[in-house]
Amino acid sequence: MAIFEGSWLHQVKNGVYKVGLTVGLNVALGVQVRLTDKLRGFGEIFANYLVLSPTNYDETITGTSKAAGGTPTPLLPLTMSHSLKKERIVCI
Repeated sequence: MAIFEGSWLHQVKNGVYKVGLTVGLNVALGVQVRLTDKLRGFGEIFANYLVLSPTNYDETITGTSKAAGGTPTPLLPLTMSHSLKKERIVCI
């Protein structure tokens, strides 16, 4: 009986977004209603809006590789940083 001893590679990718300074908006509208001489009711509607703008994406790749007939060896961690800032082009 033959057993296949092939080579293989196992990788794990982990990524983290870094968020820069953002701008948000909050809006509220309230209404007060007199129900009786001593009782009042109040209702409020509110909303908020937040813009998240990622600036970087940092990714780390780790894993293990194995050659045919060899022993598994861990890969050195590889870290990559991707800039997500938008470039502005000005035409004159």
